[in-house]
Amino acid sequence: MARNRALMVGFALIVAALTSGYLMWPAAHAPLWAMIGVAGVVAILVGVRVNRPDCRWPWWVLAAALLLFATGDTFYNVTEAYFSASNPFPSPADAFYLMTYPLFTVGLLGLVHNRMAGRDVPGMLDALIITAGLALPVWVFLVQPLTQADGLTWEQRAISIAYPLGDVLVLALLVRLLTLGSAPSRNRSLHLLVLGTLTLLCFDIAYGILQLSGTWQAGTVLDSGWVFFYTAWGMAALHPSMAELTTREHRQESLVPPTGRLFLLSGTVLIAPGILLYEGLRGRAEDASVIAAFSGILILLVILRLTGMIVAHRKAVAREVALRNAAASLLAAVSAQEITRCCDRTVDALFGSRPVEHASMLLSADDAQDTQADTRPGTPPVGRLRDTRTGQVPPGQPTELFTRRSRLMPISRLGPGISAALGRLSTVLVCPTVGSDRPDRPDSADVPGILLTAGPVKRLGEMRSSLEILASHAGLALGRVALRKEIIRQESEAYFRTLVRNASDVILIVASDNTVRYASPSARSVFGEVKLLGTTLHELMHECDRARAARLLAMVRNGKQGEAQDHWHIPNGNGTLEVEVSCRDLRQDHTVQGLVVTLRDVTEQRQLEHELTQRAFHDPLTGLPNRMLLLERIERALLRGRRESTLTCVLFIDLDDFKIVNDNMGHSAGDQLLNAVGVRLTETVRRTDTAARLGGDEFAVLMEGAKEPIDAELLAAQIVQSLNRPFRLPDGSVGISASVGVATAMDSADSEELLSHSDLALRAAKAGGKRQWRRFQTRLRVRMIEQHDLRASLDSAIVQKDFALRYQPVVDLRGGHIVGFEALARWPHARRGLVPPQQFIALAEETGHIMPLGTWVLGKATGDIAALQQAAGRDPPYVSVNVSARQFRDPDFLDEVCGVLTTPGLSPGSLQLELTETVMLRWDGQVESVMQSLKDLGVRIALDDFGTGFSSLRYLRELPIDVLKIDKSFIDEITTDSQQVALVEGIVHIADTLGLQVIAEGIEDAGQRDLLAHMGCRYGQGFLYARPMTARQSASLLQRPRRSWRTEASEPHRGTARRGSVGPVEDPSAGEGSSTMPDITTSIMKARRDQRLSDLEHLRRTSPMSDAVLDEVQGRHIRCGDRWLIDFASCNYLGFDCDPEIIGAIEPAVRRWGTHPSWSRLLGSPRIYPEIEERLAALLEAPDTLLLPTATLIHASVIPVLAGSGHVFVEATAHRTVYDGCVAARGQGATLQRFRGDRPDQLDAQLGAVPPGSTRLVCLDGVNSMSGNIPDVPRLAAICRNRGATLYLDDTHGFGIVGERRGDELCPYGARGNSVVRHTGETYDDIVLVGGFSKAYSSLLAFLALPTPLKDLLKIAAGPYLYSGPSPTASLATTLAGLQVNERRGDAIRADVYRKTAKVLDHVHGLGMATPNTDGLPIVEIVLSDASDLDAVADFLWDSGIYVTLAAYPLVPRDRVGFRVQITALNSDDDIDRLNTALTALCERFAVLRPAS
Repeated sequence: MARNRALMVGFALIVAALTSGYLMWPAAHAPLWAMIGVAGVVAILVGVRVNRPDCRWPWWVLAAALLLFATGDTFYNVTEAYFSASNPFPSPADAFYLMTYPLFTVGLLGLVHNRMAGRDVPGMLDALIITAGLALPVWVFLVQPLTQADGLTWEQRAISIAYPLGDVLVLALLVRLLTLGSAPSRNRSLHLLVLGTLTLLCFDIAYGILQLSGTWQAGTVLDSGWVFFYTAWGMAALHPSMAELTTREHRQESLVPPTGRLFLLSGTVLIAPGILLYEGLRGRAEDASVIAAFSGILILLVILRLTGMIVAHRKAVAREVALRNAAASLLAAVSAQEITRCCDRTVDALFGSRPVEHASMLLSADDAQDTQADTRPGTPPVGRLRDTRTGQVPPGQPTELFTRRSRLMPISRLGPGISAALGRLSTVLVCPTVGSDRPDRPDSADVPGILLTAGPVKRLGEMRSSLEILASHAGLALGRVALRKEIIRQESEAYFRTLVRNASDVILIVASDNTVRYASPSARSVFGEVKLLGTTLHELMHECDRARAARLLAMVRNGKQGEAQDHWHIPNGNGTLEVEVSCRDLRQDHTVQGLVVTLRDVTEQRQLEHELTQRAFHDPLTGLPNRMLLLERIERALLRGRRESTLTCVLFIDLDDFKIVNDNMGHSAGDQLLNAVGVRLTETVRRTDTAARLGGDEFAVLMEGAKEPIDAELLAAQIVQSLNRPFRLPDGSVGISASVGVATAMDSADSEELLSHSDLALRAAKAGGKRQWRRFQTRLRVRMIEQHDLRASLDSAIVQKDFALRYQPVVDLRGGHIVGFEALARWPHARRGLVPPQQFIALAEETGHIMPLGTWVLGKATGDIAALQQAAGRDPPYVSVNVSARQFRDPDFLDEVCGVLTTPGLSPGSLQLELTETVMLRWDGQVESVMQSLKDLGVRIALDDFGTGFSSLRYLRELPIDVLKIDKSFIDEITTDSQQVALVEGIVHIADTLGLQVIAEGIEDAGQRDLLAHMGCRYGQGFLYARPMTARQSASLLQRPRRSWRTEASEPHRGTARRGSVGPVEDPSAGEGSSTMPDITTSIMKARRDQRLSDLEHLRRTSPMSDAVLDEVQGRHIRCGDRWLIDFASCNYLGFDCDPEIIGAIEPAVRRWGTHPSWSRLLGSPRIYPEIEERLAALLEAPDTLLLPTATLIHASVIPVLAGSGHVFVEATAHRTVYDGCVAARGQGATLQRFRGDRPDQLDAQLGAVPPGSTRLVCLDGVNSMSGNIPDVPRLAAICRNRGATLYLDDTHGFGIVGERRGDELCPYGARGNSVVRHTGETYDDIVLVGGFSKAYSSLLAFLALPTPLKDLLKIAAGPYLYSGPSPTASLATTLAGLQVNERRGDAIRADVYRKTAKVLDHVHGLGMATPNTDGLPIVEIVLSDASDLDAVADFLWDSGIYVTLAAYPLVPRDRVGFRVQITALNSDDDIDRLNTALTALCERFAVLRPAS
């Protein structure tokens, strides 16, 4: 552009210089004028060379025309100057002049032809209108006069007329260039051509007029017109825009001409009326016919122009409708195929209803990114456009296809692929899908797409703008679809990237050399801290799997298998993991280019499978094989035995009286006993044998390789002997016995039968008594069949009531008269005869038929005794009915008794129920309630078979028993065994002392009767008096009493109840010389001299904040003397100590229970105790709770009980009261070790070093009272459970503050304040939790969360429950009210405490003060750098009105001396601000511990 400007300026200066010389030196007119003309010609040629237009020949023709014009001027000037010819006209110069017009016409037509794309009828009409308008004045004022001028030859007249007409022709062609299209032309080169031609026209007209008048003269100023013509045309060629004149221009069509052209057309149309008006005013209208002719032509041209506008308007409306529909359809399109179909429909609509052969094709680049290789920047991406209809990439796409401007071109230039798709058409309009008016996209930018439309050239030219708009809309739609795909792709990538990053599976990409090129973030969980990238994959495997890993990768890489799976073992820092491997070959995927190896950690799954297998085939309690695994091993043993001619034996083992032990000592002790039995059983048998647990208290042993059945019996004897030894359990020593049944393969065909036979043998062994073993005999099977038959018969007998009652009289031993009858059930079987009671009663108990049988016996017996009482007269006998434990616990039993008591004729108080000790073993509130109800009904209760079971004198004292029945086994040998005499005599004396009647059972001879009577036993029954008889026989016996039943007359021996004398109790702690007491004053002075206590003593004497007396308390503001202080020493975190609702609950409770019941808790507790324990257990989600006075008493009494003589492990920073409890346990025989809570591995090692089977107790704080931090409870609990230890947690500072985390809590403390156990997500398995209400709930009460059996144990083993009375009623009332307040608004209070605590902690951290508080609990400890500053710090805080807890030595180590701030709900925001202000001032005055320290 700069070069063009320089050429134009240089050319103008040259012409100006030549023109000046022309005007100044008349003698040099001819050469200077020739030089001016030649300069114009040279300028055109230079412009063509510099600007390089697409078509150059029109400019060359114009240069030739200008050269002829200059030649004519030169010839004219030479003739006039050198040949003295004045104004030669006509002359050869005119021939040169006239020859220029054909050349001008050819050159300008060339420009018009190359400039115009298609036909531009409106522009051509505009050009004709303007030309006709300009030709009219030329004709009227120049041509017409020339035709009429006198004195001119025809040559002169023709030449004079030819000049203006030629100029008009040239001007018409230039106007045609100006009017191409409907938009105004802004081409400066064209403007210069037009301006020069107009100047030429004007001066030619002047020249003609002057020639006509004979006044023309060369060398005047009028010559400047032609100079300007030369200059303008030369400048037009030098201007850069001249190249555009030979480039086809595609302008936007418009229905209305541009404004300037409109004014020009209007002015042109008004020329004819103007000339007519001019001539009319002059009084002559000589040219009316010419004017009329021109006016007619103009009117015709205007009508044609308007017609074209109307037709164009209709076409434009049709195109607008089509484009509007296309825009709507493209807006709704969601795929490239829909966009293509929409473009096809729109192109069809634009071509109109008349059949015109056409075709369209939409190419898009957004789906063809993978078809183009690397391209250089700025180079069009050849071959990337994809046919949106087929999705294929047409081959052979040319470079010129990628353009940002629309163009017409032959279809053959688009390549074979596109040419074939567009059919036989020859011309195509290429419209890029981005508008050419988009300045934001550089020309080198990639073309997003192209709309190709093939058809006739004329129609394509007419529809060009519409097709460009359609292409632009299509481009927007393609961009929107591509953007939508990109968004979806990015979302998918983000989704899968998130999945990969957060997936537990490990994803590796392995290169061709088996090195890891990529590893997902989860790889650290599998490989640990090992560097993965660049490491060979199989080197990361366990040594045993490296070869397999290499083979797997090679197999997948060689294409033998598309995807392969395997299992590898991978070592990491915590052991060896087992992973499931999946490997796929994605080397052809350019986004991966490698092998993808997916690893899934299945270690836990394998462990779970092993555990499930273990559970499926092993007993979960003892770890022994279960029935399923035992049967499987029996089958295999039977097969081996047949092959090897050995004997397979099974021993079925059952523990004797296990149920009694389980019921007395609890299920926990029962489980421990079963576990110990399993261990001992495993130790007793051989390694080749299998010990199994079948369920309950049943075990079995598979013995393989026996030679004879005696081998199995010897093993059975060893087992009985081994299990007979006592078992040491945590709760004490327990002794049990076992019975064993033995069966061998000699009598059995398969495993089920062998096990069944051993079961039958076991039943035979148990029938023979305890500690027995029996081998299976064939008769046992017969007995089993008989038992099954008896069971079936019992079912029928119960329904049909095939039973009978027999009555055995109860006789007064001294008087010999009958006082009552015992009803005994009998079963007369149709085939078996009379079935013994011990057979069918036990069977009825087992099958549940005892309930209807008992009901029938009760009703039948009362009915029979009522009849007997009618016959007896004044001394009616009573009836005694046996009641089973199952029947007694039946809910309807009491109603049944009430029903039989209404039997007609039954005397009041004549029903006695006999209970066995089995009922007493499960003594609870229900048993006691039923017994009391029976007593209220007048029913007497007898304890049957006393002395045969686990007899307890407690039953005799606490239960409403009326009668003791001494079992026959005590009576049988009473006449021959003095020990039996003493035993029976003792029972009689005890019953006499307790006011109970005694009945001796099984009296068979007079000696027994007399001896019993002599002891004081009043009643008896047995075969001596009568065997069981029918009701009729009983009535007959009542009528005829026998004298022989009376005993000999003698006074019974009344033994006195000997009681040991109670003497003075010696103090076990008083030793020799204990009568003297050391001087207490000396002890005090010695203590004060103790260096460890000197700091505390000094602080007590000097600091007003130590041992202070408080005169008034108002919330958290306290008064000491005349000084008010803000209390930051209170542990009442929730502020319940001043809560009006809680305070209001005290008075009603005190009025109901008094201030403080004084008896021991063992005797009784107010109802409020179980209410609190029930609410507390629900809050803690604990199995049970036990309330005791204080946590200090709990630690001192419970820790020794739990530890026993085992091993205690206490955390190094545990509270002093916890440590004191551990020391007390050590004083009772336990060992004591310390561990660090932040080093769980240390605890694990210490627990592992303890001998197995011993008690282990781990004690620590749930929330550290100094730092306010929470230990790693889950980790420590897991270690304790793994090592069989109990975790003892002191949560006095955490209970009420921290609680369960469930996602909707109001603050990080959690919800509900239900202890650190729930806060850390733990359960109470093997955890004993100790908490206090004195901190958060402001009540002097503490609790334990523990299993119910342990609670029951502590009630009789822990001092606070045995000896302490109930807590003050005020403490109980505030605790219960506090639980209610906590349920309603506790979480909001905790959130407020957290907010205030965070404010203090943020301030402390901002001051650069160190505090051990990392968990944000309301305990903030400030440590002083110099412990000696504590006095001054205390005085400073006192003067600042801040009351805190001083942490002095030896309460804390010297490096932890400082003070502790405790924030509560009652501390206001103003209190917090005052505290922070004081801390700021303190930090400036005193040295405190900094984080870097």
